[in-house]
Amino acid sequence: MRVSFHAVTLLVGVLGMCSAEKTCEQGVNCLLPNCMCPTTKLDLPIRRTPQLVILSFDDAVTITNYDFYQELSGMQNPNGCNISMTFFVSHQYNNYSLMYDLYRHGHEIALHSVTHKPDIEHYWRPANYSVWKQEMEDLRTMVTRYGLVSRNEDLGWRAPFLEIGGDEMFRALYDQYALYDCSWTSLKYSGWYVSPNDSKTLPPLFPYTLDHNTEFQDCQIGKCPKNDYRGLWVFPMVDLQDGRGEPCAMLDTCQGNKNDAGIHSFCDENNVYDFLMKNFNNRYHSNRAPFGLYSHYSWFKENDCPDPDNDAHRKGYKRFLDEVNGMHDVYIVSIRKALEWFKEQVSINDLDYFEPFLCNAFPPKNHCLDPLDCIYEDVLGLNEIRFNTCHRPCPANYPWLGNPLGE
Repeated sequence: MRVSFHAVTLLVGVLGMCSAEKTCEQGVNCLLPNCMCPTTKLDLPIRRTPQLVILSFDDAVTITNYDFYQELSGMQNPNGCNISMTFFVSHQYNNYSLMYDLYRHGHEIALHSVTHKPDIEHYWRPANYSVWKQEMEDLRTMVTRYGLVSRNEDLGWRAPFLEIGGDEMFRALYDQYALYDCSWTSLKYSGWYVSPNDSKTLPPLFPYTLDHNTEFQDCQIGKCPKNDYRGLWVFPMVDLQDGRGEPCAMLDTCQGNKNDAGIHSFCDENNVYDFLMKNFNNRYHSNRAPFGLYSHYSWFKENDCPDPDNDAHRKGYKRFLDEVNGMHDVYIVSIRKALEWFKEQVSINDLDYFEPFLCNAFPPKNHCLDPLDCIYEDVLGLNEIRFNTCHRPCPANYPWLGNPLGE
């Protein structure tokens, strides 16, 4: 559908983005599986709606974090298949053979830019269409060439620092045939926040497509799109409520209270567990919109605790997952698989036969048996950069933005 829509819109010169209709009516001008209006309520009764839990991790897959990801991978959903997670990878330091191993075992690889430059004010905030497109396009080339991700897959995207780039970024996503964006945060539709203008909370927001962009979702960070993008999904990053009562979209920004001694409450795994469970229950006992735990691996290692080896984040997180993983109506799936569910909205009773949630009877074949470790000197201001790849031979130059093949 995306290809035919795109061809038509090019003929009329509007790039598939503009529409005279600024209303979205499910079943009228928006039909599943290709279009879903923004909503906080599904037709499926809540008791028959699975609670989808999303685990995503940003930045490079490395030998430092790989074992932790493998540990989580051993959990199984109620249908007996292993859970799946989403990895928003950036290029520098990414170990493509380890990334491929996660991919071939059913996890999702999504895009997070080549450079991940730290300069928000002068690079990401003013970025135009060409910048966004090259960051997406070159990284897509890299994950397919060096990490053997299928060239036929439409990939998801998360903007660095969640600094979404308005119509410049979304037009680039559309032109790259991206499956979805998962950068757009929502406090208004969090299920717990009461704005100064409202007397009640609004339920959490479900994923939706931008076929008819009614600007339904609140805009907190960066620039939000105004135009329409047929078939492009938005997977909202619904804000959690941290230990201080403040909103946080990424676990890295969620904080606990300090006691009289100045020690953070998240130095205690029980408080981490309670924080996660409270937010989960807010979703589970409401409309069962997806519950996303979005993080960087560093969150499990960094802390402001007296003991530098404090492991409360990891222990509380794992204890929470063990708890919800034992529930019959909770499925831990990648964003890609979650969107497949939203296209069909299958009852819990039928998930044992829902193809996107099923697993292979045999281990997947490994096409990266002998990866290369390439070494480049005096690159990007560093004395040495190692580059692990499934593709042979090593590129002549270190692959980077503007030269993804290292020619």
